[in-house]
Amino acid sequence: LGYFGESYTAPCGNCDNCTQPVESWDATMAAQKALSCVYRTGQRFEASHLSDILSGNSTKRVKMWGHDKIKTFGFGQDLTQTDWFSVYRQLLTAGMLSVDLGEISGFRLTPESWPVLKGERQIYFRKDPRPAKSQKTKPRRSASVTNLSDEKSSALFEKLRRLRLQISKELGLPPYVVFHDSTLIEMAESRPQTRTALLQISGVGENRRPKNTASGFWMPFQHHRSRSSTRIAAILGPAGSQRNKRVICRKKITKKGLQLPISVSPLYSW
Repeated sequence: LGYFGESYTAPCGNCDNCTQPVESWDATMAAQKALSCVYRTGQRFEASHLSDILSGNSTKRVKMWGHDKIKTFGFGQDLTQTDWFSVYRQLLTAGMLSVDLGEISGFRLTPESWPVLKGERQIYFRKDPRPAKSQKTKPRRSASVTNLSDEKSSALFEKLRRLRLQISKELGLPPYVVFHDSTLIEMAESRPQTRTALLQISGVGENRRPKNTASGFWMPFQHHRSRSSTRIAAILGPAGSQRNKRVICRKKITKKGLQLPISVSPLYSW
């Protein structure tokens, strides 16, 4: 009603405050501290800065204005910073503070402020309920992952997923660009022991270019993916440890006028 220039002192019997009364507390002393801080800082600062002063937080802005030297600095450590935000909000709602957004958008005292500062008026504010702590729940695994055939496949999938994360960090790409979950699941289920078998898995032998990659980036990506397949083969089975002759292939990529040689990693017999 105050927003529309009207007032009603008696209980209306219809609003939440009337039908479900909230717990209140004697905020006279807190209101005096809050109003005094507004006065001593020149009536030009907002709630966050004033709360820092009352809480004794020596922020860069507090020191810049010299507000760590005023009497009210650290004078309100009996309340939390959240509590001070509530005090200032309710002082503003009660008309004991005003804000002039046209000039300096900070709190200013009103005629209603002085009886409180002089101790001639007692103030009661509503006690804001504390937010309930949310219980942390373990992330749910996708149905496709939980439907693996056995525990060995599940353990192998986790190893492959950790390796994929490591490779993606080296590449600076999202993990799904290296290999999709469905590809890792198929690897864990089929456990390919040859290069041909691995390339037949969906998502391994494809030659698609990743989206949103710069020109000239695809060849290093293919090079790294070849190395990734080697590291994955070492997890999938013992055949991955058999090394063949090292093959060096040099390709040139034109990028900003430079010819960059690319070395391809050794090929392994799977």
